[in-house]
Amino acid sequence: MGESMVGMMSGAVFLGRDAELDAVRSVIARAESGEGGVLAVHGEAGVGKTSLLCQAVTSVTSGPAARISAIESESDLQFAGLQMLLTPFLDDLPELPEPQRRALSTAFGLENGPRPQRFLIGLATLSLLAQAAARQTVVCVVDDAQWLDRESADALAFVARRIASDRIALLIGIRASDRSESLFTGIPTLQLRGLPASIARDLLGDRRIDAAVADRLVSGTGGNPLALLELTRELSADQLSGAAALPDPLPVGRRLEDVYRERVRAVPPATQTLLLVAAAETSGDADLVWRAAERLGSPRAAAVPAEDRGFLVLGQGVEFRHPLMRSAVYHGARAAERRRVHEALAAVDDVPERRVWHRALAAVRPDEEIAAELERSAGRAGARGGYAATARLLGRAVELTADESRRGARLLAAARATLETGNLSGAEAMLEQVTPLLPAGPQRAGRLRMLATIRFAQGQVRQTLPLLLEASHMLLPHDERQARDTLFEALEVATWSGKDAMLRVARTLRALGSVAPDTASPTDLLAEALTARLLDGYDSAYPLYRLSTQRLLDNDDLRGFNLGVIAASEMWDLDQQLALTSRWVELAQARGAYSALSLALLLRALSELWRGNYPAVREFGQAATDLSDLTTRQQGRTGSGIELLYAMTGPEEAVRDAAQAHIREATALGREHYGTLVPELALCQLEVALGNYPAALTHGLRVFAADAPGPTCANVLPELIEAAQRSGDTTTAQTALGRLRTAATASGTPTALGLLARSRALLAADDEAEALYVEAIGLLEASPARPQAARAHLVHGEWLRRRRRRREARESLRTAHAMFEAMGAEFYARRARVELAATGERMRRRPVDTVEQLTPQEARIARLASSGVPNREIAAQLFISPSTVEYHLRKTFRKLGVTSRGQLRDALEATGDLKDSGGGEPALR
Repeated sequence: MGESMVGMMSGAVFLGRDAELDAVRSVIARAESGEGGVLAVHGEAGVGKTSLLCQAVTSVTSGPAARISAIESESDLQFAGLQMLLTPFLDDLPELPEPQRRALSTAFGLENGPRPQRFLIGLATLSLLAQAAARQTVVCVVDDAQWLDRESADALAFVARRIASDRIALLIGIRASDRSESLFTGIPTLQLRGLPASIARDLLGDRRIDAAVADRLVSGTGGNPLALLELTRELSADQLSGAAALPDPLPVGRRLEDVYRERVRAVPPATQTLLLVAAAETSGDADLVWRAAERLGSPRAAAVPAEDRGFLVLGQGVEFRHPLMRSAVYHGARAAERRRVHEALAAVDDVPERRVWHRALAAVRPDEEIAAELERSAGRAGARGGYAATARLLGRAVELTADESRRGARLLAAARATLETGNLSGAEAMLEQVTPLLPAGPQRAGRLRMLATIRFAQGQVRQTLPLLLEASHMLLPHDERQARDTLFEALEVATWSGKDAMLRVARTLRALGSVAPDTASPTDLLAEALTARLLDGYDSAYPLYRLSTQRLLDNDDLRGFNLGVIAASEMWDLDQQLALTSRWVELAQARGAYSALSLALLLRALSELWRGNYPAVREFGQAATDLSDLTTRQQGRTGSGIELLYAMTGPEEAVRDAAQAHIREATALGREHYGTLVPELALCQLEVALGNYPAALTHGLRVFAADAPGPTCANVLPELIEAAQRSGDTTTAQTALGRLRTAATASGTPTALGLLARSRALLAADDEAEALYVEAIGLLEASPARPQAARAHLVHGEWLRRRRRRREARESLRTAHAMFEAMGAEFYARRARVELAATGERMRRRPVDTVEQLTPQEARIARLASSGVPNREIAAQLFISPSTVEYHLRKTFRKLGVTSRGQLRDALEATGDLKDSGGGEPALR
């Protein structure tokens, strides 16, 4: 295609597309006003995505725009797209917080270091762009994004969700493909279709084309500008004039590549060679292209026909005018021609990773030297966090390995790397291939453990446990330590499946015997404790619970904290629960283990719930939800479940909706035990708080029937006792009380004994109840469980009122009401008001505090800012940019009517919102 035709197409794509142009321009305008903007323009090849984006950028902003076009052959090169995009901004790299700077530098190969977390790469990308945007609007254009490497796409998707308050515009051009469907989901999109029929005909109007033929071309191409113009070159004069029949079907879409291949064959052989070298060389280094082409007998003069015929654009680099041309050139060449070109590129490229890759593609038979070099290269890529590149390099190493034992080990490593990318089906396919190549023992056990990871990620919990048990059995004769670690994993999985699954693991552990005390790890002690709980009961288990959880606190290993928190929570040991969740957050944060951190924050929210610190519940819970959203790519999932913790505070509909959604999902995924019991408990707690006792009884009985170790089945007991007693079901209430008595007596904590005394009081005769209520109030007020102490005052006041002791009832009910209002437990405060009204006392509902108008994010930022934390540090902790911090602070200042951080602290103190349980803020870096 000549220059005139290129110009004609560039102008044509805008005709009749004013709305589309305005949509792109508005995104940039929002960014320039400091509100951030993101848009993904979807469309088929040649429809004009690139031209539309470029025209919009040129017409709206005079500032710099970072533009990249992803290349199919680079889609497995880790961070290739991101590094190209961020190159203009790397001067600001030293200004980033150290963990972010180190992560991005390691990912780009600028320095050596531990494998960076993908989450930190995304955060560093956001910070780097925000740094530049503080000076002027930054516009990033990513074209052909369907070919971005997975790591770059994840980082940019992170940025796309976090720039609502920055002068950053992210514009993405993306072609529909199987791969593109998993990229950039959940961001605003614009579907770019072909030109309107009248405009498309105008594009052909200056040619001697029959009107009927023009109509056929327009309809056959769907108004695709590139396809229209290419067809006018390929069709004969007779076909265009209507004298000869048109081909059926017209060569559009993928068939357009066939057109390009025919055109490649029409240029001189030396030019064909140059084109193939340019298609095979992915770094964009023009010098490599010229040197490799010359080795193959193709001089620089061979580029002239390629440029004249519209294949290449020559400048500082050697670029194809359209990605379809690159694809057509490379895939249209014979395999022997491609190998010869890769051999020439390997001879001139000094970068080890690229050189070995070209050597690998040039190889025609197994070659251990190349395979070993690929394996080493994969190790370097993995150290930089390039999971997809690691999988690709190891996959080719497998193909070049003749020795079966080495081939099996490399295929297992490739499966592990593929699993790291999130490609579960690809990893599973490799595990199927590797089975015959692995000897019995540790390697086959490793395969089973990986397969178990896949099954669990797929939600197939029932299939996960047998795999881990079999792997442990295989490991035992070879490595008892690994066998025990695998059984501990099985125990963790079993908590999702129910008591029967847990018993199966416990019996296996009991048969294996205990580890010597001087060599036992915290996870060994936890496994022994849970085994005792399942097989022997509370009295045997709880001393081991205390020992194992204390060992966890003295240890730096992340493993075991989940079950440790379960153990402390089941004993109602609230101090140990808080200590464990705080330590877990601290360790996960320091290690950059963000998947673990998300769960740690959620359980930290649970520990704050027991203490009645509801602002902290929302803050830690929101941090867990944000982190979960940012570190996983699972679509359509129900989220962290933080709404299930709002049973005492509301909003009611949020609790009900979240509970039903979790029950549906858990049932579909086979996680009926854990996945349904937690929402059933939340619904039971909600109905008790609202006074809907029969409904609470129904939900509570479902949890009670499970009778499994853990806080869910423990915490339902006092709720079920109250619901059953108020519903007249004394048999159920007494049965639940028996279980609570056994557990609470073994525990001995003030919270446990207080809950027991309160529950006994509900069921006691009048002459015994008074003393039990007083005992419960004393125990619970001595514990950290403020909501439970307030509930003891409430039920005591209700009991007194029903016995017509109104003056005494008012005293208890006022205390309960004041405690509930101070905590923000609206449902129970309402119950207390109703009871007080029944005594003849009228109470006004307290006005909503100003601070309650703040969103969770605003409240988190306000607390940190009022403590003197700088904006940059707040941004690093909360995974946002400094501009976003400033934006939220401005809104907070307006809502609270303050003008400085000093006044902010006073405003928060006035509402009591600065009270802390001792564990601090959800400080995340």
